Amino acid sequence: MEFKTKEEARIAAKKAIKKLPVGFETETRSMLAAANLITTNIYEDSECLFVFISKKNEISTSSLIERAFLDKKSVAIPKAVGKTLEFYMLDSQREIEEQIEKGYFNILEPRSFLEKIDQSRLPLQSIFVVPGLAFALDGTRLGYGQGFYDRYIEGVYRTNSSVYLPKAIIGFCYDCQVFEELPSDDFDVPLTHIATEKRFITCES
Repeated sequence: MEFKTKEEARIAAKKAIKKLPVGFETETRSMLAAANLITTNIYEDSECLFVFISKKNEISTSSLIERAFLDKKSVAIPKAVGKTLEFYMLDSQREIEEQIEKGYFNILEPRSFLEKIDQSRLPLQSIFVVPGLAFALDGTRLGYGQGFYDRYIEGVYRTNSSVYLPKAIIGFCYDCQVFEELPSDDFDVPLTHIATEKRFITCES
């Protein structure tokens, strides 16, 4: 399937997601995607996961976050501030529900008492697990059109020395959201991998 514009691709991805069964099956798909990620060397070697908190119609990251805590890894979650993101470290000793609240567009985000991550000095051995509407095999990612993740990750690469750079940027989605090709712009930050309920993809770029 070929798309002339990003908006065409977003519409196609939304239609594909709407066709998915709800309830137990989507929960199972989310757990399978998490399993495909946590069995990789990339995950094994990581010490901190930058992970989104899922919203309606997104693949769930709950099992991934729970597993990361079991594996003694740190987990940071995002908060929209202006036109970019800030990430805050979750406390593995507390229930996640105690540490999040509704924020921008009613998206769940970290509460202010959590530790804020310095964008210019990320934890060592970090990986990003990012959301989106559509993903391509070459690492192109289409989000919701706001550019939050592109701006934040571009800032990470601009301000960090090589030792603090993330070891991977992984799209986390349903397999129906993955396409052969997608339109892209020069400022789009490419993914290194994609994890779905069916496969773990190393991007071609």
